[in-house]
Amino acid sequence: MVRQRMTPFVLALALAVPAAAAAMPSPLAAPAHALAAQPASAFVGTYTLNARASDSVERAINEAASHMMFLIRGFGRSRMRGTNTAYHRVTIAEPGTDFAIAFDQRAAVHSPSNGTAVPWTREDGEKMQVSTHVTDGKLVQTFTPPDGRRVNTYSLSPDGKTLTMEVVVTSPKLPQPLHYRLVFDRV
Repeated sequence: MVRQRMTPFVLALALAVPAAAAAMPSPLAAPAHALAAQPASAFVGTYTLNARASDSVERAINEAASHMMFLIRGFGRSRMRGTNTAYHRVTIAEPGTDFAIAFDQRAAVHSPSNGTAVPWTREDGEKMQVSTHVTDGKLVQTFTPPDGRRVNTYSLSPDGKTLTMEVVVTSPKLPQPLHYRLVFDRV
C-alpha cells in the first residue's frame, strides 16, 4: 500500500469544500421568513373556514371509526361527531397573559399563554384541562379530558392570511388517532 502525503493546500481545500457546500442554501429549502418563529400576537384575529382547502371531518371520523370493533363503532362515531366539528369561524385573542380562542358563537376558551394547564368545562359539562402555548412558530392548544387528549396545532401561512388547524385526537378507546386539518382565511 502506497501512502500519499497531502499538502497543506490540498488538505485545506478538502476541508473547505464540504463546509462551503453545507453553508449554501438548498434550492428546496423554505425561505428564511417562512421558518421564522411566529410571535403569539401574529395569531390574533378572526378567520373563516375555507371548506375547499379543508379535510372532511366526517370522512376522518369514519376512517378512525373503521378501525374500531364493530359492536362499539356506532358509539365511537357518535362520540367523535359530538366533539369534532368543522367550525365556520375561529377567533384568537391574546388579552394580557392569556389566549382566548373561540369557535363560531361558542364562549372563548381561556388559558395562560405560558402553557400552564387550567381546568375547563365544555358546554356539555365534561371537565378537562386545557393548555395553550407557542412553540416553533405554532400555537398549540391541548385539551385533556379523563378519556383522551385533543391537540389543536395552529400555523400561519408566511403572509399571515391563512390559518391551518391540525387536529389530533387520541384515546385508549381509539385504535388509531383521529386526525384532520381545517384551513381558515383571515377576515
